[in-house]
Amino acid sequence: LQIVKSEVTATKFMIKVIQKNAQSAQIEVSGNVDEDFRPEDVPAIESAEIVFDLKELKSLNSCGIRSWITMLETQMAAKKIVYQNCPAIMIQQINLVQGLLPQSGQIQSFMAPYFCEKCDKEYSIFINTKDISGNKAPAAKCPADASEMEFDAIEKQFFSFLK
Repeated sequence: LQIVKSEVTATKFMIKVIQKNAQSAQIEVSGNVDEDFRPEDVPAIESAEIVFDLKELKSLNSCGIRSWITMLETQMAAKKIVYQNCPAIMIQQINLVQGLLPQSGQIQSFMAPYFCEKCDKEYSIFINTKDISGNKAPAAKCPADASEMEFDAIEKQFFSFLK
C-alpha cells in the first residue's frame, strides 16, 4: 500500500461589485463558498436586480450553501437574482437544495458536462438557458476534433432548474 500525500489548495471566497446602479448590480464571485463564507462580508446592494457572475466559483459545500441562502433571504429578499456562467456544480446544487435559486431568481447561462467518445475526454460547455428546448441539451462539437459530443448527465435531472 502506497500512501500519497495530497495537498488541497484553499481558494478564498472573493466578491467584487463590477457595476451598480438603481436597477441592476453585477457581482463577480470567485473561490469557495464554504464554512468561511459569511453573508455579512457581502456589501449591501440597493439595486433591484443582482446578477451574480459565477464563472470563477471553484466549489461550494453544505455550510457555504446554508450561508448563501441566508444571504439571499436576508440581504437580498426583495431583489431579483440572476446567475450567469454557473459552473456545473452550482447547477447540481440548485437542483438539490431548495432556496439556492430563489423563487424570483433565474439562471441565464451555465456550464454543462459533455463527453467526446472519439478523444475520450470530458468537457464543460457554455450554454445559454434560452438555448434549451424541452429539457434537451443542445448539440455540441468537440473542441479538439470537431466530432459530435454526448451530453454527460441525465438531461431531465440536470435541467430540472428550468421548471
